[in-house]
Amino acid sequence: MATKAVAIIGARLNSSRLPGKHLLDLAGKPLIARLVDRLRTCRSLDQIILATTSDDYNQPLVNWGAGYGVETLAFDGDVNDLMDRVDAAVNLTDAKIVVYICGDSPLVDPDTIDMLVEALDASGTADLAQLAPLPAGKKYIHEGFDVYRRSFWNEMMGLSQSDFEREHVGSVYHHFKKLPDAEVCSVKGDPVFYSIDHRISVDTPSDYRFMKALYKNWYGENRQKTIVSLPWVIKQIQQDPDLRRINDGVRQKTVTDRSKKVWLITEAGGTVGLGHLSRCMMLANFLQDTFSAGVHVSVVGDAFHSEKLNLVPHAFVPSFESLKDVSADLCIMDVKTNTPEMRQMVEDIKSAGCTVVGIDHTARYFDCDAAIIPCHYVDEETRARYGDALLSGWESYLIPDMPVRNHISRHTKRIGVFAGGADRRLAEFWAEGLDKALPQSIDIDVFSRDLFQTTDVSGAMGNRLHIKGFDAQLSLKLSEYDVFLCVHGVTLFEAIKARVPTVALIPEELKGSDELRDLADVAACVLSHSREETIQAAVSLAESYEQRLYLSEVMQKLDIGSVEVLKNFLSAYLDM
Repeated sequence: MATKAVAIIGARLNSSRLPGKHLLDLAGKPLIARLVDRLRTCRSLDQIILATTSDDYNQPLVNWGAGYGVETLAFDGDVNDLMDRVDAAVNLTDAKIVVYICGDSPLVDPDTIDMLVEALDASGTADLAQLAPLPAGKKYIHEGFDVYRRSFWNEMMGLSQSDFEREHVGSVYHHFKKLPDAEVCSVKGDPVFYSIDHRISVDTPSDYRFMKALYKNWYGENRQKTIVSLPWVIKQIQQDPDLRRINDGVRQKTVTDRSKKVWLITEAGGTVGLGHLSRCMMLANFLQDTFSAGVHVSVVGDAFHSEKLNLVPHAFVPSFESLKDVSADLCIMDVKTNTPEMRQMVEDIKSAGCTVVGIDHTARYFDCDAAIIPCHYVDEETRARYGDALLSGWESYLIPDMPVRNHISRHTKRIGVFAGGADRRLAEFWAEGLDKALPQSIDIDVFSRDLFQTTDVSGAMGNRLHIKGFDAQLSLKLSEYDVFLCVHGVTLFEAIKARVPTVALIPEELKGSDELRDLADVAACVLSHSREETIQAAVSLAESYEQRLYLSEVMQKLDIGSVEVLKNFLSAYLDM
């Protein structure tokens, strides 16, 4: 091909939904490296330029480009003027064809890019190349690239005047139709690429988890020098409903969207445990996926590492007094602390014009605008207080979608133990008790933030004890267990949603309550009133196939954590 073609990758680390996404790992390389590797296999491309900005926040991207041998433009103009940034990169070349590439698209198809570039070149006069229109109801899976003749690029650049037009590449043509006489070179696409409709760009943590799973599976069977095959990806999506479900609910932002800002305040660790944080993480991901919201999570407590939390803008703070105000359209609070200072903080946030939604204790302690009580039982006083501004019941549980256990094995092989953060020695006590009472053929996995207080526990139990440590992804692994032990809390209801036969230790404050009686009537789990009784109940459950089967049948009938119900409730407070 005689005509020179350049690919310009637009990338900045300042994503509102997934900051730093271009440097996130995909099977041993950053996402941006996987994209560059794909473009380097294109026979039609003579040059590749990474176009980012010169601010300090994006310096890691500039440094990566230099280290990976990628020509990089650190644009020092308006950071929001993407057209000007890409144009500056174009002007570094003598290319006649400009291929704009979105930096969050690690599955662009090299063969399709080659086909479009070569067709545009061969046409001689066409302004841009596009895949041929499809029948109603069909859509190409491709995302993240456009192919323009340079002369047409210059026309678009000249017509891009408003802030909106400068921020969105090609919007004067694609959105505002300012170039109605453009000559389009239409190329027939391979039918495999419109055999399924699924998003393959990375905008949210859910998208990243989806992409990470794909890359892990591919490189588990193929050499690193290969690139992930898009037809193979399509086949995986078609055959694996669990894979498809990971980011199936992500809403695609439109060019006219303004992301709502949501501030989530919670606490974690110590006597509080991790349940409040778990619920806030579910909400953060849900808000990003469903409403395209920009979120910030403030966590009161000692900092700790969590891969899941690291994918969301967040900050650990030592106390509520040290919280710094985050400008937001909506504030969601899920805390256990109740002080006059906290009450005043809620009032101050409301006075600033921000709607406050209280979760659980927060809604009971403070005068919030709305309440989510993620519980099967709510007292009449709370119902009367919030009226229509209350979401409660089995459907209200803030639990993400997760794999479910559809088959109950006749023989128990694995038991999971999670004691939370409230009692540091409880996991150790349960592990020792189970080891003495269970057959040696049953493995025991213990999830705990803290190492066991005594070092001889794991040694005495041999190879069947597996200390897993704190795992923010525990909900995704629950279905692997035949039996699960936990303290009453978020993890219990995650286990019920995963349809795992579970024994739950009831805390003192719930004993004798209407909430506990209601849960006992449902009979979806085994309730225990002491640490010792929990071990006995777990052993009985492990031995009884009939009891596990009965619990499974009860759990299947419960609709826990309805995404649609939550979406409808929050829509009223996000003006959606």
